[in-house]
Amino acid sequence: MSNSVPSEVYQSDALINKAYYDEAFIEAGGIEYEVPKEANSVKEEQYKVEAHCLIDQLQQEQEREGYKLRYIISLKNKRYFTILLAALASIGGMLLGLDMSTISGANLYMPQDIHLTSKQDSLVVSGAPLGAVFGAFIMPFTNELVGRKWAIIVACLFYTAGAILEAAAGDYGVMISGRLLVGAGVGLADGSVPCYVAECCPKSWRGRLNSLYQFNIALGEVFGYVVNAIFVDVSGNWRFMLGSSLLWSTILLLGMLGLPESPRWLMEKGKKVQSFVVWKHLRGFETDDSKLEFLFLERVISEERERSRHSKLIWLDFVRRPRCFKALVVGIAIEIFVQFSGTNGLVYYMSTLMEETGFTPEHAVYMSLVGGGALLLGTIYALFIVDRMGRRMVAIPNMIIIFLGVIWVGFSFLTPKANVKTMQGAYISGIIFYELGMGPFSVLSWVTPAEVFPTYLRSYGMMACDGAVFLFAWIITYNFTRMRNAMTSTGLFTGFYGGVALVGVIFCIIYFPETKGKTLEEIDELFQKGWSEIGRQNIKGIVKSCKDWMSSRKGSQRD
Repeated sequence: MSNSVPSEVYQSDALINKAYYDEAFIEAGGIEYEVPKEANSVKEEQYKVEAHCLIDQLQQEQEREGYKLRYIISLKNKRYFTILLAALASIGGMLLGLDMSTISGANLYMPQDIHLTSKQDSLVVSGAPLGAVFGAFIMPFTNELVGRKWAIIVACLFYTAGAILEAAAGDYGVMISGRLLVGAGVGLADGSVPCYVAECCPKSWRGRLNSLYQFNIALGEVFGYVVNAIFVDVSGNWRFMLGSSLLWSTILLLGMLGLPESPRWLMEKGKKVQSFVVWKHLRGFETDDSKLEFLFLERVISEERERSRHSKLIWLDFVRRPRCFKALVVGIAIEIFVQFSGTNGLVYYMSTLMEETGFTPEHAVYMSLVGGGALLLGTIYALFIVDRMGRRMVAIPNMIIIFLGVIWVGFSFLTPKANVKTMQGAYISGIIFYELGMGPFSVLSWVTPAEVFPTYLRSYGMMACDGAVFLFAWIITYNFTRMRNAMTSTGLFTGFYGGVALVGVIFCIIYFPETKGKTLEEIDELFQKGWSEIGRQNIKGIVKSCKDWMSSRKGSQRD
């Protein structure tokens, strides 16, 4: 239904923002109105003038204050500098990947050396995810108090201290302390890095740059398995395995000291001049899109600051505001599907499971590289499609692959024990298939929470999602052996993990929204819609894609 819109409707900044970016359509009261082109053109010019005035005003204030960026790293090419910023910050993912794979190899030798009981061993392996829950809990307070950049630096300090304790541990107490500190660093970094990258990068490649975090997790896993293989025959091998991550935490610490703070965080704290200077260095003001995005950023954050000023408990907006509640549900749902479809159980116990299928401990360490390599390949694939084809094209096909892969792994354990080679082949091929799907899908566990929350709640939203992912990881890791003993390996993988993956397929098809190509402020508008409307649009999109595919197939057959 199309109608002409009264002139006063154009006074709404939110509607104009949507009208400008969504190709001349706005939505009010559930009815779509067509925006007259001449009115839209006038309003667009008005916003360009306002953006120019804001930029001139802040430029004058900068010159008056004499404010300059105080950091070491600098590149004239803004695109390269943004890529460098995302690449350096995303080394935080390397720390998580290294911990997951090195503890897998170390666990073959470490329990005997420091005389751990079975229960103590389970706590040591799951200690990092448990510590990460604490890291996630302090993440919003650290982010809001000192900023995204310094929160990542604090995470490096936690991780470094923990890795030193792990490598030097002589008993259970020192080892569990080190594991908890490492986990606290991982939990703090895993919420802060995606948030930092999302707030610094342009919308056209924000998803790809945020995907670097998952890429570094996968790369860290592969490096960890390589480190395990290098030190497997060395005396005190597990100490070198666990201590190797100190190299990467040091690189991340030094790199972050040379990077600027997030311009959106600076704007949120009322530091407009600093935000302007960082934006000028990261994005520049050469294009109208960049100028308009900075204008809308300033307006939206100003409104959010005003709202939060009148609310003492702003985190209650997750319950009070349906828009925020929907974002929370989507963010945590992705974490549920990643963790409860078995990823951490497989990774943390990769070498142990390999050994149970007939490999020697040494060969189990080497063969673990196969799973890590498949995860890395899947993640690389996601880097190329997450911004080009969209988040839903990453979510739906790969959730289906995860479902089929976990069923495959589960049924591999039904192979007769006498056929060791057959069991090993079935298990390894299932792991490869599963990890090829998990690599791309895991990208969304960092991209999605970093995008879907409004700026004033982004730290709290990341805390909730970050805390959830590590709490779920701890539950899965700590109870992995118990669940496998109670359900059998086949029952755990096909029944429990497979069941969760199937629910994930259904959720992604119906309720997972598309955020590709939208600014963080436009995504705020997307979540104003109701669940039924989001589901209806998603189904329409799938039907349209199927029709387009069928039409192209028929056309190619006629040709």
